[in-house]
Amino acid sequence: MQTLKINVIKRLLITLGVLLLVLVVIMIIISPFAKYYVEKHDVDLIGREVTIGWAYVNPLTGYVHLHDVKVYELQGDSVFVSAKGASANFALFKLLSRQVEIEHLSVDHPWGKIVQKKDSLNFDDVIDRLDGNESDTARQIVRNDWHVTLLDTEIIGG
Repeated sequence: MQTLKINVIKRLLITLGVLLLVLVVIMIIISPFAKYYVEKHDVDLIGREVTIGWAYVNPLTGYVHLHDVKVYELQGDSVFVSAKGASANFALFKLLSRQVEIEHLSVDHPWGKIVQKKDSLNFDDVIDRLDGNESDTARQIVRNDWHVTLLDTEIIGG
């Protein structure tokens, strides 16, 4: 009987150790992966080239920080919008029901360039993409399934 209890405790400790190790590995890997994912799929996501200095993502709390963010002009090499940093707190459980709730968004020292050519602005393509006015109807259907809410915004030094 005593041996059975020791075996159960050993298995429980090994299981908890493995789960803790997996959690630590996820915490270490997710931030570089987030930076890679944003820079690799930037054109698919917002239609613009994006670079990030480094990223920090905490999957337990929903906190995301992007350092040295630069969004470039459409099919160009000049900077459209940049910031020293951008941080956000997400409500994680709402993601399961296809809702993105940003509880707090903070942008540190943003800089942007707005250019008007006749009746168009240099960010009209971003508005059309986010609004769902694209010609790709499959992309519109997927986008309409998500609901995005921004609750609190802070701009530092802008």
